[in-house]
Amino acid sequence: MRVLCQSCKVAYRPTDYELTQLGLDAERLAWKARRQISPKYTVHGLDYEFVGQTMRDPVFYKPGGCDQCMNKGFVGRRGIYELLVIDDAVGPLILKSADAVTIKRMAITQGMDTMRDDGARKVLRGITTVEEVLAATQEDVIVDS
Repeated sequence: MRVLCQSCKVAYRPTDYELTQLGLDAERLAWKARRQISPKYTVHGLDYEFVGQTMRDPVFYKPGGCDQCMNKGFVGRRGIYELLVIDDAVGPLILKSADAVTIKRMAITQGMDTMRDDGARKVLRGITTVEEVLAATQEDVIVDS
């Protein structure tokens, strides 16, 4: 996804709809805080900085335009990632030829952050925009609480 120009990005307060789309609404954050995260998802220092928090006055950014970015508002690109660990919960599902939604649902309950979660972190850090994350990710699997 494209990276915002740090010289001209414009701050704004996100709408409730944008927070919901990124999984940063109070209900989704509360669900993430209740998960029993498998140690396999924390071994490599994955950060869970917004898990269990509420979004109090978050600031998002949108593109501006300046000489450094040739009035595009973006400079460069950056990836967003998710890591599916094949553990004791996910492995048996794969062996039973479970569908992808079932496997992903189990991985999320074990602590997997999706590409949209990684994108949300980058939006909160002012690296990219909500639109870039939504364009680059499919809608996350909804996991029953």
